[in-house]
Amino acid sequence: NRVKSWKPESNQNVWELSGLLEGDIMPNPQKNGLQDETMRWPAGIVPVHIQEEDF
Repeated sequence: NRVKSWKPESNQNVWELSGLLEGDIMPNPQKNGLQDETMRWPAGIVPVHIQEEDF
């Protein structure tokens, strides 16, 4: 296994050895994004509310 054989002195990041998208994403070919534009956030803006106590 390439991940198990990784060493800290390696010039490659360990997450790049997994073979997964972005190192940890397993795409599901049966799933895709919503194509119906009425289901999208207006102007592509996703509202986010962050509170200090969340951290």
